[in-house]
Amino acid sequence: TYLRVTSKRLGVAIVLDGHRRDAAWARVPRGRVALPAAAERQPGRFLVALGKAAYERARPIAVVLLCVRASRVLDFVVPARVFDAWAPRLHVNPKGDYLLNVTGTERGAARLRVGASDVDLTRMRGGWAAVDVDASAAADGVAESVAPYERVDAPALQSGTLRPGVH
Repeated sequence: TYLRVTSKRLGVAIVLDGHRRDAAWARVPRGRVALPAAAERQPGRFLVALGKAAYERARPIAVVLLCVRASRVLDFVVPARVFDAWAPRLHVNPKGDYLLNVTGTERGAARLRVGASDVDLTRMRGGWAAVDVDASAAADGVAESVAPYERVDAPALQSGTLRPGVH
């Protein structure tokens, strides 16, 4: 599964830490990580939701946008400082969710709509190295980039979000 494979590659424990209607949450040694997920609705299009209030309360160190195509996950690791800079320009729906419109292909560029413009997500694909998940791992150079697609259990992602206990 995505979390188990990522945890092994980073050499850091990543533990599922709850689920809300908008996203799963995980704990790493340095803090919490939001894991909002969405299945591909149209080719190359994903609409990922993340509760604004939950994000602001949790103050995670990163948001990992999990875009699911068939049984593969494309992950975009957005450090909190970057997400916070985008937040004022992100669309919030009436339910209070940030709606993150991700477009792109498995091998091509990926973009996120932020306000009236698109932001290139391509370099954030599998970019766990940009997030200090564990001070000792980062110091030792263990925090390597995660492969952009990992096999996952499709039933766990049917609703568009990860569920605790499944991974």
